[in-house]
Amino acid sequence: MDASPDAEVDAATDTPPADTCLGDDADTPGDYVDQNCDGVDGVLGRQLYVSAAGADTNDGLTPTRPFASLERALRALAESTGMGRRVVLLTGGDYVAPTAMNQAGFFELNRSASLHGGYGADFRAATTGQATIVRGLGVGLVVRGTAESVTLTGLTLRGFWPDPMMPPTGQTGYGLIVIDAGAVRVARCRIEAPPG
Repeated sequence: MDASPDAEVDAATDTPPADTCLGDDADTPGDYVDQNCDGVDGVLGRQLYVSAAGADTNDGLTPTRPFASLERALRALAESTGMGRRVVLLTGGDYVAPTAMNQAGFFELNRSASLHGGYGADFRAATTGQATIVRGLGVGLVVRGTAESVTLTGLTLRGFWPDPMMPPTGQTGYGLIVIDAGAVRVARCRIEAPPG
């Protein structure tokens, strides 16, 4: 941590000097700065973590025990295992929706939540090395039936076809679909539709 008396954020750690640490309520996830000096962006203990280097057998409750898949984190949001958490932080990586039988092949968010991507392995700051790509069959992400707010930050939302040179006849692809939802905030995201 930067021990200098200035109020600048330390570029190496993205952490404010100790004398400028703010309270938990001031550290908003998705700004990629650890403003409350707890070691992560946002508030440690109030969010779920996802990293391609994680494991879905982890609890996803700390940066050292992240889930491996966005699918598992979305399931935890819906179950009591998420313990009321509504924020998911994701490291850079390629998160592909499962396409097994009885699964739609895209990610669906049907509750008030925030998904923030682009983090480095420590979940403190944005990484410059790898985008956070959320991919689904034809549709990257569907936000449906949420009366409250949804925030998406630092993600690439991408629909894809198994064979990009031959999209299914009559099919249209989307990066993001919003259906019957309240306020949806999208910031610093790329939304990419597959050809077709």
